[in-house]
Amino acid sequence: MEGNTQKQLISKLQYKNFEPGEFTDALDRSYEETIRLIEDFPWEQQRDHLKVDLTNPSITLEGPDNDFLKLAVFYNGKFVLHYFNGTHQLFTKSFTNYTDAYPYIQRYYTDQPFDTTDLKREPWKAKKIHFIDGNFRYCLTSESIFGYLLITSGINFILTLFLLAVPFYHPDSAFLTLTFILPLSFLIGGGLNLILFANYYHQAKGKVVIMSKGKDEFWYGPSDDPEKFDKKEIMQVTLYENSGRSLTSGFTRIEIKFKDARCVNISNLLVERQALLDKLFEYPIKNVSAGWPSIPSSASTPS
Repeated sequence: MEGNTQKQLISKLQYKNFEPGEFTDALDRSYEETIRLIEDFPWEQQRDHLKVDLTNPSITLEGPDNDFLKLAVFYNGKFVLHYFNGTHQLFTKSFTNYTDAYPYIQRYYTDQPFDTTDLKREPWKAKKIHFIDGNFRYCLTSESIFGYLLITSGINFILTLFLLAVPFYHPDSAFLTLTFILPLSFLIGGGLNLILFANYYHQAKGKVVIMSKGKDEFWYGPSDDPEKFDKKEIMQVTLYENSGRSLTSGFTRIEIKFKDARCVNISNLLVERQALLDKLFEYPIKNVSAGWPSIPSSASTPS
């Protein structure tokens, strides 16, 4: 093809079962190198159990204007080109063969701004997470701590404050009894929640989880020196939690046991419960009812 350029753009791969923002092999590549990357990509094998979305088996190019060009699998054995510009507008064009997309990819290397005349502009704005690299490093932050505390313990204290204020507006003796008994129960419940929260906070403080859905390797342990693990060695994932409506609802201890007898325990204070399960969907998962799902001190570090 004439007019090829040696200009470098970042290109990166996305495979099936990857989650939004998860990519691999991101490197600066010329047009010719990107074409070789496309030719070597296992397109047909990646179509297995395909659900068409903006996160799909694909190759994504990063442009100079905060824009992206993604070549991905599409319905009925076809391919689709997604162009995502700096204002979150999405343009698409489908092809029978991926080679039909080559002129557009070359244009992306040589023409700025990218010409979208031949592409269909979608009526909705796409989310940038499908094109940019996501952050799969999980550690405690002030925002995550506050949000978790509000969900697990905040309701008790909010109701307590509300009920404590009632006697000032309704000085009825019978009602006063109720408004002191009930706040006491809520205070006790909130206190128990805080005890369990303190346990989770102590075990999660200074720890990090680095894990994405599509990659087998993950890391867990002290934030300055986490230990590497392999998902393929997982024997069992067990969730210890109270699934009913109780004072400890919302607290979950996730235990991951490996074939070599090693074990890690991760609380949903460090990584949200469903987010972690989504990353471990291929492995045996069981639920164990636990009225008090605390994390033993011996389980705070990998064993």
